[in-house]
Amino acid sequence: MYNKLFEKMTVDDGLKKRVEERIDAEMKTKKPLIIKAALLAACMALALSAAAFAAYRYLSAERAARELGDAKLAESFEGESMNISAEDGGYRATLLGVRSGSELSELADSSDELSPERTYAVLALERTDGAEMTDADSLMVSPLISGLNPRDFNVFTLGGSSVRKVIDGVEYRIVDCDSIECFADRPLYMAVYEGMVPNSAYVMDGESGLISPKPDCEGTNMLIEFSLDPNKADPDKAQALIDRVNEEMSPQNEGDALRAALAPEEYSESENEAAASRLIAVE
Repeated sequence: MYNKLFEKMTVDDGLKKRVEERIDAEMKTKKPLIIKAALLAACMALALSAAAFAAYRYLSAERAARELGDAKLAESFEGESMNISAEDGGYRATLLGVRSGSELSELADSSDELSPERTYAVLALERTDGAEMTDADSLMVSPLISGLNPRDFNVFTLGGSSVRKVIDGVEYRIVDCDSIECFADRPLYMAVYEGMVPNSAYVMDGESGLISPKPDCEGTNMLIEFSLDPNKADPDKAQALIDRVNEEMSPQNEGDALRAALAPEEYSESENEAAASRLIAVE
């Protein structure tokens, strides 16, 4: 336990004994520190493993977009990794990535010509019980904007559409709408809920403008808050979009707005086929 050379050189047995006791005492105090360090390292390894699992349990936004048939959009998501999740009502929703811009998608249509700047969000939706997602799991996805009533500013009034596909039991969905990047200086949300117009599941605080799920809402109502580059905020564009939606929601146009809001999410034959055709289910 102590230096043998020192033992040979020491003629004072009392000094030699004190040195030995001192070394033993130091070794005893170091052992717990070594054990604690090992435990800390193990805990950190577990934490990193959990984070890695969360990051790789889903396809990336880029891979999901490619699987959904939009290689052009997939390229714009290269390197994107959000992985923001929420759970409610037996479901888990994870926002994988958000991109805004013009001519980002191969799936552009006439609505994109009217509003060429679009926001695209890629999400993974799954059941928390591990069962595979099916058509019976009818979840709606809508962007929401802090300070704007969910009743008036949602996926329907913002010219939204979606494509989706189930892969390994998880439903991947691309949701696009008129660009909300101009509101990047305020909280933004992706709402995942059951029902149609989101004001049935969410409420906006009149003072702060913050949006939250209604606690007494029946069914699933998840809310994922995310942010965009605040330097991309554009008050003029934001006001123009607000004015346009308000105009469309004015009393003389509220009949058309209501029909659009009540359109089913699937692409299908219906009495409101024009509105319904903006929402696709990819098999």
